[in-house]
Amino acid sequence: MKKLTLIFTILTLFSITLNAQNFAKSGVIEAGGSLGFSSQTAVFNRQSDDKSTAAISIEPFVGYFIIDGVELGLIPSFVRSSYGDNSNSMFEIFFAPVYNFDMRGNLPVH
Repeated sequence: MKKLTLIFTILTLFSITLNAQNFAKSGVIEAGGSLGFSSQTAVFNRQSDDKSTAAISIEPFVGYFIIDGVELGLIPSFVRSSYGDNSNSMFEIFFAPVYNFDMRGNLPVH
């Protein structure tokens, strides 16, 4: 099992290295995002509150390079928070224009 995991890791890193050569070029689609969870319980005078606060967030990202280095992206954001029996949901969409600087890495480009 360890050998299989090592081989998979090496192949993944190798494919990422090869694909990174075309990053920030016109026509490339970038996908990513984040997923978060938090939970808090208030403590006062060494006594914990009976209720806790919890929040979960989901924020996928998709971007498209319209020209080399210039990307237009969208980030839909969904957050749900709760305190005891009360809950709140929020949905937002963010427009994300991006310029990526080409730092000319030390890897040879073929």
